[in-house]
Amino acid sequence: MKKLSFRALKSQDKTWDALIEDWRTQCSEFDEDIDQFAMTSLPVLGRLAAEPEANAAVFALLDDQEAHHAVVQLNRAMLPKTSGWTLRARHMILSPKYDYGAYSIDDYAIAIGSTVAETLNVAKSDLPADHVKFHLRSPADRSFFSTLSSHLSGTALFTDVRIIGAWLHLSLTKQ
Repeated sequence: MKKLSFRALKSQDKTWDALIEDWRTQCSEFDEDIDQFAMTSLPVLGRLAAEPEANAAVFALLDDQEAHHAVVQLNRAMLPKTSGWTLRARHMILSPKYDYGAYSIDDYAIAIGSTVAETLNVAKSDLPADHVKFHLRSPADRSFFSTLSSHLSGTALFTDVRIIGAWLHLSLTKQ
């Protein structure tokens, strides 16, 4: 699989439309309807793409061929029991090709791992934060993120790494 990287999506610059069109094409390859695909999260993300906020944005994970592999809402807040800003990754959706089985489990791991890495980059740039939290989409994600967290917890990049409920919590080392 090619390198995957984030792009902020907005309705005004048509990047949101490009995601929807790409995923409409992907759905049609499987005789599926985009209106039935991720029908609870896509409207939430679409509203944010249409009306961006100072502390929230929609990001897509793209390859060098402009294929959209994932989309996620990132929002930054001052949360209780933490010091500084926390960047939360929510409403993460993988593309129809993942959902309908065109990609392997290895490709899935690359897409999720790339989403984590790119979210950490956003926490150091566009939406600076001291902590990052990922909302886990399923029990399978919990297993994947448990393995990931065990690898991350021993690095100098983080002062704290743990899973609490349906969230992976990462506290970043100050630079």
